[in-house]
Amino acid sequence: PRFSEIEWPITLLLSWVCDWGKHTAGVPDELWPITLLSRRKYKLTNTADRRLKLDLLIWLGWDTDKTDIDLHVTEPGGEEIFYGHQKSSKTKAQLSRDFRQGYGPECYVCATALSGNYKVKSKYYSSHQASKTTGATSAVIWCAKNLGTSKEELLFKTERLTAHKQEKEVFAVEM
Repeated sequence: PRFSEIEWPITLLLSWVCDWGKHTAGVPDELWPITLLSRRKYKLTNTADRRLKLDLLIWLGWDTDKTDIDLHVTEPGGEEIFYGHQKSSKTKAQLSRDFRQGYGPECYVCATALSGNYKVKSKYYSSHQASKTTGATSAVIWCAKNLGTSKEELLFKTERLTAHKQEKEVFAVEM
């Protein structure tokens, strides 16, 4: 299927939104679509209070169909996590599937981050459009630092990518 494995990033996002609504805005548990998805089976949690907490979540999406934009995260020790190396040997952070035919997303998830600087890049790998004249695409990158805690911070940036194989540093995150 064209969008196989989209469930993992979407379930991650849904779990975070429901937790955020509950701990920030006082929204009751009923925000979770319990009639469609069993909370026990699908809600992502990693704490005793059944919430999702991550030191670092980075999410990349883009606005052009049949296009491959890649997320690259370089960790403090210099290890680069991307489609060709999806799991960190030091932090155990994981990158989602490489989405090459749609709008993404690609996600970097790190439960326990090392102290230091994380460099985030987007790369316009290719377009699979029928036309060779397909132009630029916009990459939307956001980062949640200390997700699920009272110190949660969000960064949000868009980048216009205009050439195949173009790579752009989007931002750096200090942990």
